[in-house]
Amino acid sequence: GMAFVAAQVDTPIVADESVWNARDVYRLYQMRAADVIHMKLPKAGGIRGSQAVATVCDTVGLPLQMGSLIMSEIGQAALLHFIAAHPVCQRYRSKIRGGGLFLARDVTASMLRSENGAFLVPRGPGVGLEIDMEGTPMVDWTVTQALSLKAAGFPITLALQAYLDRTAADLDRVLA
Repeated sequence: GMAFVAAQVDTPIVADESVWNARDVYRLYQMRAADVIHMKLPKAGGIRGSQAVATVCDTVGLPLQMGSLIMSEIGQAALLHFIAAHPVCQRYRSKIRGGGLFLARDVTASMLRSENGAFLVPRGPGVGLEIDMEGTPMVDWTVTQALSLKAAGFPITLALQAYLDRTAADLDRVLA
């Protein structure tokens, strides 16, 4: 497998689909099957799982390349913060794409910024982006999902913020 190929070539071997958690990283290290680990935040179970992967990579000396194919702007911002906080991610160029490429509408009012071909870590509260949950499609979807869950017997509380764009129809649907 990968260990055989890694022993035969000078080209760095990047492990991606064979890595889901920190144990996988350590196993590949023991087998000398990879020179670089590639990971996406959600694939490792979020930030906590990715931190474990980063810790093992750092401990055994394997660079960690982070990627982000299908992530919203919020996910991209969290990823940028993660990379900035983990030096092991900075040893090998990470593959960051503009967020929300596959989304009909992202919920961010502000967008990630880049400079000289690199994304900048957002500054500000939370992950550094302004969230916009307004707009008829987002409100309609949220209300529909909440009412479906309520009809299925789940204890749902739905808060419609009065200072945002609310219509009588929004209130009628929720109060019915």
